[in-house]
Amino acid sequence: MTNRFAIEVSIWRGLKKHNIALESPYFSDEELLELVNIDNVARKALMDVYAILGRSPSAREYDLIRKKTGGPSLSFIKNEYGSFNKAKAKMELDLWKWKGN
Repeated sequence: MTNRFAIEVSIWRGLKKHNIALESPYFSDEELLELVNIDNVARKALMDVYAILGRSPSAREYDLIRKKTGGPSLSFIKNEYGSFNKAKAKMELDLWKWKGN
């Protein structure tokens, strides 16, 4: 995803959120919704990191590896899903368990 496309998508999402219609020669709403399905984008990014590690990543591991492989930032995932563990649960990956006293 190029920076320009990401900016255009952000503007499109903002307009849609406020029910402002947009005529675009570049793409239809249906095409764009398929391209920017957040669950699909997050799933691909998490699975790319999973494939590299061979296991479910921690948030720190995801953030470090994601910078090399691409995908949404850790803060974006936390904002979208509530937490990194909730995102992993939605993607059916093993969850991190705190091993405190």
